[in-house]
Amino acid sequence: MAGTIRKRTWITGKGEAKTAWVADYFDQHRKRHKKQFPTRRGADQWLLRARGEVRDGVHTPDNVSITVGEAADLWLQRAAANGLDRGSQRTYQQMARLAIVPLLGEVRLSRLTRAMVETFRDELLDKFAYARARQALAALRSVVDHAQGRGLVAQNVARGVRIQPRARLQEQLIVGRTIPAPNEVRQLLAAADGWLRVMITTAAFTGMRAGELRGLWWEDVDLTAGAERVVVRQCADQWGELGRPKSKAGQRTIALASSLATELRPWRFLCGHPVNVFPGQAGQVISQSAVTRAFAQLQIETGLTVAGKPKYTFHALRHFFASVMIGLGYTSKWLQVTMGHENIVLTLGTYGHLFPDSDGERTRMAAFEAVVLG
Repeated sequence: MAGTIRKRTWITGKGEAKTAWVADYFDQHRKRHKKQFPTRRGADQWLLRARGEVRDGVHTPDNVSITVGEAADLWLQRAAANGLDRGSQRTYQQMARLAIVPLLGEVRLSRLTRAMVETFRDELLDKFAYARARQALAALRSVVDHAQGRGLVAQNVARGVRIQPRARLQEQLIVGRTIPAPNEVRQLLAAADGWLRVMITTAAFTGMRAGELRGLWWEDVDLTAGAERVVVRQCADQWGELGRPKSKAGQRTIALASSLATELRPWRFLCGHPVNVFPGQAGQVISQSAVTRAFAQLQIETGLTVAGKPKYTFHALRHFFASVMIGLGYTSKWLQVTMGHENIVLTLGTYGHLFPDSDGERTRMAAFEAVVLG
């Protein structure tokens, strides 16, 4: 593509003389395009950049480019068509409605530059909380990436723009502070009854997430003596709709302790529902709020509080299971599979500090002294 720039002059209806500069060029597909600029310098600069894009095969002419807002709509439609869970769809819609469309919605993808994306990033950090800003920037990258995959833009200028992780003081999971101690779990079980006792026992003895417990069906629970197990195939979202776990790793099989199986056998008849292990009102999936309220009230009744508020979230029972298994010597790989973590990095990042130091600091220090002092 050589491309030319020519001067255009005309007279308006009011008799005014106007001047513009037109860049005339062929794209990488040998299609002719024209683009008009108010100054010769602007036309020169644009044509120089366009030549490089055509040479690299990444040029998208303005007249065939959709806007960022339109690309976001296509991305959201794809997410819904692919069966993305309702909660994630709502988060994506919020990112598009609150951040992407207001700040970049009218910009054509062909005119979107890295500088624009970096400005978008800075505006996100000014307007939103840190975590939400990172979500919105990641969403924009996905929007442009999806458009590129459909041939609507030749390159994703947002791909290299990041919000750097910042050092945050996060309290580690600590038994007795953010993880229930065994005696506290015994205290809760002694005070609970009905469905809440069975659910707490199942959570503490399997490490299953609350959504997985709420979506659990009897057909996935095997109470055969000597082969007791539960198969995690689905989970319930906050609206009670069932879907697959967010990752493939979430679909897993967990062995059941005999004491848990003993709790579940009579509950199968007492719960009064042939399908749901933990049915809610009218036989539907028990609501997330019902579980949260009942667990909080139980802690208040048993005195497990801090400043008058419940000490633990229901999710802490999942951490309890992991901490006990680590203490019993189970490996990080076993824990990753049983907890349904997508990768070992997540497992070690969450629970790595709970694994015992097999060598011992004193042993290593003694070895250090031997090397230094002879």
